[in-house]
Amino acid sequence: MLGLLSFNTSMYAQFIRAGMVGTDDLYHDIIPDTSLCCSAFNPNFPSYRKYFDLDHDGTNDLAIHVFGGGSLSGGSTNCEVDKLTAQTSIIATYISSYGYTVPVADTLNLGDSISPADTFIHGNCYIWSLNWGGAVGTGPQVSRWSGEHYIGVRLVQPRETLYGWIRVTVAGDCITLMDYACNKGVYTGIPGPLVSESPVVFPNPASSTVRLNWNGSCGQEREISVYSSSGMLMYQAHDPSGQAITTLDVASWPTGLYLIKTMSGNQISTRRLEIIH
Repeated sequence: MLGLLSFNTSMYAQFIRAGMVGTDDLYHDIIPDTSLCCSAFNPNFPSYRKYFDLDHDGTNDLAIHVFGGGSLSGGSTNCEVDKLTAQTSIIATYISSYGYTVPVADTLNLGDSISPADTFIHGNCYIWSLNWGGAVGTGPQVSRWSGEHYIGVRLVQPRETLYGWIRVTVAGDCITLMDYACNKGVYTGIPGPLVSESPVVFPNPASSTVRLNWNGSCGQEREISVYSSSGMLMYQAHDPSGQAITTLDVASWPTGLYLIKTMSGNQISTRRLEIIH
């Protein structure tokens, strides 16, 4: 699902497209995918969180929060996006249910623009909520998403505004967190190694040829290994020349998911690759 998008970054007009990563963006692949689930009849109200540092500045910007019990305990089942810093807001809308007005995160599709044109809410937003407030029928009802979607986020910095996305899959009372990205911006002051450790894989999905853009780490010795979903080593090479782009021929590889592991200098990173024919 990950794609490459080329655009000019400006302190006055920043944006990002859901599921797509430009060569100057900050990207993180959650490996393995992380699933957070509610127990349908758990009276202890378990609470699970996954934290996200979208702009790689060392501070968590938001969390996906899953908690709940079930109708037998008089409890609820909920999932929400929690903003953790003053600069974080989420693409969302308000709905009314059982006399409550609650914010609900919008579901974005691959390629949707995340920009100043969107409506952002500065607060926690539901993904689903059942019977919040105690007894059945007394709290807001927010329908669960189904399938794969993107959560759009805005980070208002002192000198610029950044935009990001988180890719998730929802099935029943479980949400699976897959990957996320944020545009880097002009004034973030991200040091070189953080950028150079994140090569971009494109196109993705691919059917015949895959290119690895090493994101400015030219001149360094590098190694690349590609593994199938079953752990089989499909490709391995040592590249002492340090070219800007490495090209792989994947036309004969079976359809499926693969893991690309790269090493550039002392930086190691992993990327997910999907092959379709």
